[in-house]
Amino acid sequence: MKNFDKNFNLNQSETFCMFPFTGFRNLHGYFSPCPIFWRNETFFSDKNKIDGKAVDTFLNSEDMKALRKDMLNNTCSDRIKDVCRICKEHNSKGMSCLRNAANDFMAPFYDEVIKNLNDDYSLKNTDVLFSSFTNNNICNFKCRMCDKERSSSFLTKKDKKLNKFLNPNVLIRKEIYDTNFDIFRTSKFIYFGYSGEPFITPDHLYILNKLKKENLTDKTIIYHTNCSYMSNEILNTLESFKQIRILASIDGTGDFHKIIRPSKTKWSTIEANIEKMISLKNLEFSIYASVGALNAFHIVDMYNHFVDKHYITANNFVINPIYNFLTVGNLQQDVKLELLDYYNKNIIDRIVPNKEQLNFHKNTIVEEFKRFSEFIKIQPSQDVNFFKKEMLSLYSEHKRFFIKNYNYLLKAIL
Repeated sequence: MKNFDKNFNLNQSETFCMFPFTGFRNLHGYFSPCPIFWRNETFFSDKNKIDGKAVDTFLNSEDMKALRKDMLNNTCSDRIKDVCRICKEHNSKGMSCLRNAANDFMAPFYDEVIKNLNDDYSLKNTDVLFSSFTNNNICNFKCRMCDKERSSSFLTKKDKKLNKFLNPNVLIRKEIYDTNFDIFRTSKFIYFGYSGEPFITPDHLYILNKLKKENLTDKTIIYHTNCSYMSNEILNTLESFKQIRILASIDGTGDFHKIIRPSKTKWSTIEANIEKMISLKNLEFSIYASVGALNAFHIVDMYNHFVDKHYITANNFVINPIYNFLTVGNLQQDVKLELLDYYNKNIIDRIVPNKEQLNFHKNTIVEEFKRFSEFIKIQPSQDVNFFKKEMLSLYSEHKRFFIKNYNYLLKAIL
């Protein structure tokens, strides 16, 4: 295996990502090269159905070897454009992405990873460093930016009959854990999330207890969660592990939360669960906010709310830009300029950055808002007609709230 530039790969390459070199990901019963990769013809086919197959069947497949080769040689192939679409879209708009985060927190293992490669880009040793389990789309929220593949709350009876992939009743349960349990023995990082709500997933407590029983608690467990549920039993079990990192999918406080992420869960319940979580001494808690037209102005108040309540430290707030019909790209130009000025006055020019404890993307809160400000300047409009239709529907359903908080949207939809 030839020598590769470590600094370039970890910090400058447009293609290199630690995920395909380090782990195993189950996405709805299929092997996936990364935690947020969605379905395509290359990986979501019968050959990549897990179904009890050995881990190295996937890790050393021809597709994975080709993907690693492209990444290490900084080749932006059609394969990279497809598999890495989400991260490339984020980077093209000046935003950090999961690839950047992976390269940061797994950087200490880079040399070990490169030494583990054969000349054909297969792995000599298929012990897993990072494992990710997204077993289903079971979710109790119907977030406006989401869809039926990521949340079962969108499913109709017809959907469940026509497409088993979308039916939470037939998706893999604890069998996937039992079959692939050896993966957890070498994993230093275990991720649950991206699709569905992990803490209400059947048998989630089962795997936590099994890890504990096997004395495999020297792990960092990472969650994406909407914070709608946290039992004392789960909480007490999480306390046993080396570190818990919560990336809370929360986009607003109070009524904003109810509007953006419709569910039966009260805001007071969300906050009560957050207080439960942050009581853990081994926990790092961050807000991972999806930001678009409905909360672009509100996130400043939201950030201050979480800091004032000591739920997060100054930098533990990540802005995840929305790219679909709810994108800030659909705002009028004068509203965008007003928004940029608002960020400058209330965050960028007001806060002195604290660089001691950076967020999941290794940014300060000032850098996070600066990056999102650049995104606002270049993000184009998306699905404008659908956006107008949805906003008019929102206006009719919540007229008083809309008039009070979303006057800036009236220009875009009338």
